[in-house]
Amino acid sequence: MILTKRGKRIMLPVFWIAWVNFLIFWVVAVCIGGDAISGSVENDRYYLSEYGQKTEVSRSLYNYSYIHTVSVFITYPSVFIVGLVLLLSGDIRITPPVPPHP
Repeated sequence: MILTKRGKRIMLPVFWIAWVNFLIFWVVAVCIGGDAISGSVENDRYYLSEYGQKTEVSRSLYNYSYIHTVSVFITYPSVFIVGLVLLLSGDIRITPPVPPHP
């Protein structure tokens, strides 16, 4: 696979933003006890959840977790969408393997 200059200029920032966003999401979720998408709101109490284990948190932390989780759902697929667009535009080229010279 070969990326043109334009392809690199577009794909690399998208990839790194998505990767760093996911890494931060994962570290924060482990530290605070899960994420809001898996959690719930019950009687004005806010819970994060990780593997079925609920952790009560403040409303602001719950909202942060919810927004950050949604951002991962946006940035992660964007890598594949941008890759497909670049492939269709010719900025990513898939070349057959070159046989080694004897």
